[in-house]
Order: sequence, then C-alpha cells, then structure tokens
Amino acid sequence: MLRVPGSWILFAAMLTSSVMPPPANAIDLARYEWTHRLLLVFSPRTDSAAFTDLQIRLAARRDALVDRDLIVFTVLETGISHAGDDAITPAEAQALRREFDIAPGESAMLLIGKDGGVKLHTQLDDDLAEVFRRIDGMPMRRDEMAEKRRRGEPVTSPD
Repeated sequence: MLRVPGSWILFAAMLTSSVMPPPANAIDLARYEWTHRLLLVFSPRTDSAAFTDLQIRLAARRDALVDRDLIVFTVLETGISHAGDDAITPAEAQALRREFDIAPGESAMLLIGKDGGVKLHTQLDDDLAEVFRRIDGMPMRRDEMAEKRRRGEPVTSPD
C-alpha cells in the first residue's frame, strides 16, 4: 500500500486549484494580465442616461483608451455585452457581475490594472479623467509614458 502524507495531498490540491480553468461561463480575465488594463462598465441596460453618456465620453477619448492599453467591457443585464469588440454571452456577463459583486440593477465602473487587481470602483457618471489619472499614476504606466517620450511618441493627457 502506498502511503502519502497528508501535507502532500494538501499541496497537490492547492497546485491543482491554482491551474484550474475559470468556472464555466466565466471569462478568463487573466489572459489580459500584463498586456492590457480593463475598464468594466456594468449597467442594467443600454438605455440608461448614465450608460449612454459614458459611451459618448469613451468614444470621444478613444485616443486615451488606446494609449493606456485599456479595453472596455460593457456588461449588461439585458442586451448584448461586449469585451472590447467581441460579444460575450449573457452567462459570461452574469459571471462577471458575480465575480465583482455587482448587484442586480446596479451600475458601476471598475478599473482593472495590468496586474489583474481592481484599482478603482466608481460610478458611470464619474469623470473619465480621474480614471486616466489613476492609470497615469501607476508605476507601470509611468514607465510606459517615459519610454514613449524617449521614442518621441505622443502621450495623451488625462483631461
């Protein structure tokens, strides 16, 4: 009979859980780590004034989104949700709402850093310049801006 100490079983279970795929119907946000920042926009519907206004403001600042490697997710309770330009299923949208503890009927905007951590949790009608300033204050972004300036490339203003 093979005897395996209990600590080895615990170690094997921890190792297995750290490499397990995300739950069914979940979007693996880890695939964006170290390459993109994410702006998760949660709204019950597309016809709310705050959601519509935010979409207009995001479109007007497309240059700032691209400059900051920022992908916008629109996560809706009803309607078609998106991860950047790609549609996501209602089940995937619901899984994101659960993952970030967004209640039914709630609107919110979350900034996820390149390291995968939540950097800001705010409302849809809050100033986008504050989101961009938060990004610009991150050490990785400061390095990116310095490198762009060294190469003579433009860096967009947060305002």
